[in-house]
Amino acid sequence: MATRNDYSDEDLKSALEDVKSGKRSTSGAAKFYGIPRSTLKDRVLGYVPVEKRMGPSTFLTDAEEEVIVNHIVSAQKRALPVTKDTVMSLVNSLLSDERYTLEINQDRPYQFGRRGSLLPGEMWLANVGADGSLPPPLIIYPNQRIPIPVLEALPSTSVVAIGKSESGYINNELLYEYLVNSFDEWLTNQNVQRPVIVWSDKHDVRDCGISVYFKVLFIFSP
Repeated sequence: MATRNDYSDEDLKSALEDVKSGKRSTSGAAKFYGIPRSTLKDRVLGYVPVEKRMGPSTFLTDAEEEVIVNHIVSAQKRALPVTKDTVMSLVNSLLSDERYTLEINQDRPYQFGRRGSLLPGEMWLANVGADGSLPPPLIIYPNQRIPIPVLEALPSTSVVAIGKSESGYINNELLYEYLVNSFDEWLTNQNVQRPVIVWSDKHDVRDCGISVYFKVLFIFSP
């Protein structure tokens, strides 16, 4: 008996043309091209689309898959590769509640919905310019050695900053190193006119023509 590996898409199309033109019967075309008779018959009768993919049907449409691909590519260009959990979360956001329950819920890896909030992660200082531009982020590892694979994964031309602190939060030293070694280079590469203002929290750095403006948590009295 012929299997799906015994014939190509071109063989299937040729067999359909032979049957529709009357050149061969369904059985004859199936035997001639090495295609399972039921496979050819289903397509001749229109039960199955000619271009149907082999194997189980996919959960996402082509458009939804393209959204995910674009997200991954965009993140990679910013030197922020996504994880499997991130992709699964994006998939869930694209599915309706009904599709999520029927198709994804039972197969979500590692039961992320129940324990995801307990998993350790990385903290990073995200910046967004007033014009919508995205300066490089600062990835912070809490009181540990920075993994070698992470350093090796960064493009040689990347200005993404990576540091570590005892608490895992931004501190004066990390902020200074970020502004001097990463943010300043990004400003130069983007031809941004100096001086610029950076809104931060409880930190002061006045080098490289960068003014750090303190975060206001209350309204000033007149």
